[in-house]
Amino acid sequence: MTLASRDPDDLTLRQARALASADRVYHRSDVPPAILDRARADAARIPCDAPPDAQGSGLVVDVAMRA
Repeated sequence: MTLASRDPDDLTLRQARALASADRVYHRSDVPPAILDRARADAARIPCDAPPDAQGSGLVVDVAMRA
């Protein structure tokens, strides 16, 4: 998902639901911690510089800020 705002209150309902359901959250270094806090408490938060080659089971969300 590509975010337009650094404010977690600006997440769309779809984005908030995806974060709340994700088993793993891949994110770029510029994604604010307040956004990542919206993910499930037990979801793995994995920093990455490019879209991940997600393998394994469970829901994966890739988060990046819009350029």
